[in-house]
Amino acid sequence: MVAAVPIGYADGCNRLLSNRGSVLLRGQRVPIVGRISMDLTVIDLTDVPTAQPGEEAVLIGRQGSEQISVSELAELCHTIPYEILTGISQRVPRVFMNAQ
Repeated sequence: MVAAVPIGYADGCNRLLSNRGSVLLRGQRVPIVGRISMDLTVIDLTDVPTAQPGEEAVLIGRQGSEQISVSELAELCHTIPYEILTGISQRVPRVFMNAQ
């Protein structure tokens, strides 16, 4: 089973992650399958068969004990972390939190 995550290369999800990257869902890594398109990314739900529409999918960050770092994405894309961060488009809402 697969699911579509509504984020693509127009949002800053690098196409080099196609068939290579992963997303966190319910604290588990699930692989990206196929090509990342302009507005969506398809993930493999084999290991999370009870996933439901609307659940949080994490592309950068921590969920449970799993984490996807900017450095990890940069390595997969053969670039530097700065390029990954600056590639996130203005279509992606920003939420600023006070980390205390």
